[in-house]
Amino acid sequence: MEQPSSSDAVAIAQRLVDALGVEAVAHMLDVNTDRLDLWVTGQVPPSDEDRAKLANLDSLVSHLLNVFTPAQARLWLKGQDPHLGARPIDVYRLEGAGPGDRGDPGSRARCFRLGSGRGCVIARVVS
Repeated sequence: MEQPSSSDAVAIAQRLVDALGVEAVAHMLDVNTDRLDLWVTGQVPPSDEDRAKLANLDSLVSHLLNVFTPAQARLWLKGQDPHLGARPIDVYRLEGAGPGDRGDPGSRARCFRLGSGRGCVIARVVS
């Protein structure tokens, strides 16, 4: 995934905060809320690594908002998901969106799908 520019990262950070709230976005990006506030206001640009994290989270949230309202997305992220065996917000923080599930019968991933698409929104490798 291509990294957004610093100015695009500000818009992405704001969009994510508007959709999920500062606490949830900071938790998922593994940053403190003060740092996120600095990005949103444009006072400090995110690092290259943080811009990549913002782009990945933006992709996930875009998928969520195609199916859920922002309030529903927040509830789903913070709720226990039986397919993942944990709260999606925690799986994302620890593992990212995961390896995905390509429909391989030998796949060792648990996957949560939105809608009828084959792609995973968040996947978790199980041992």
